[in-house]
Amino acid sequence: MVQGRYGSVSYKSKKNKPKPKDQWVIVNGTHEPIIDINLWNSVQSKINSNFKPFTSGKIGIFAKKCRCKNCGYTLKTSKSHEDRYLRCPTRQISKENCVGSFISEKVLKIVVLKELNILINRYLNVDKLEESIILNSFRNEKEVLQKEIEQYQANINKKSQTIKDSYMDKINGIISQEQFIEFNKNFQKEKENLEKLLKEKEKKLLELNNEQETLKSKRQILEKYINVTELSREMVDNLIDYIEVGQKDPITKKKSIIIHWKI
Repeated sequence: MVQGRYGSVSYKSKKNKPKPKDQWVIVNGTHEPIIDINLWNSVQSKINSNFKPFTSGKIGIFAKKCRCKNCGYTLKTSKSHEDRYLRCPTRQISKENCVGSFISEKVLKIVVLKELNILINRYLNVDKLEESIILNSFRNEKEVLQKEIEQYQANINKKSQTIKDSYMDKINGIISQEQFIEFNKNFQKEKENLEKLLKEKEKKLLELNNEQETLKSKRQILEKYINVTELSREMVDNLIDYIEVGQKDPITKKKSIIIHWKI
């Protein structure tokens, strides 16, 4: 939703003129989407990705999802016997430019699946009391915002009526032209400030509603994968933004893997 694309030339004129785009009020998510936003983003991501399927015609489960932690380049898939590996292309081209990263697809599947189950358990096993507190917090904040919005709107209406009354006083000779201009200037400024505050509160309320819906959406997505034992490309697409793969820690001997979840 876009508001404020035009503004009045002055309080004396009803003419409007276009405003610069950086002065527009733009709020996302004001209308119910025809297509679920997660599905939309997933499809757009696939459209914008240049996947290279295997000879079997299948896309690798981690295709375009893994990056070298050291240089940031997308890891390439290679095959040795019947196993597939992900390795840093920079290291293959120039050893001086990157220390490289390397991991077996099988190992990465195990790690991701383990972390996914931890995430699901942590997110879905929220204590009922904690969940109730979160929901009440949302509800209370929304009620406060709604009252503030109503109050701002009432004040704006009062200012508008005051401006009309002062105009009639000028017409009837109760106040002078100079007094009217001064009164109108002050009231108009106060009204504009109130309108700005009103838009901020409405935007905050919308963001709060979106945040609440996002939490519900996350729960619904994660509930689909409870007790999952096999990782699929669909799951990787829906749940993971990207994965950073680095080298082994010299002390723990564990491979550095950082999963950036979408949820």
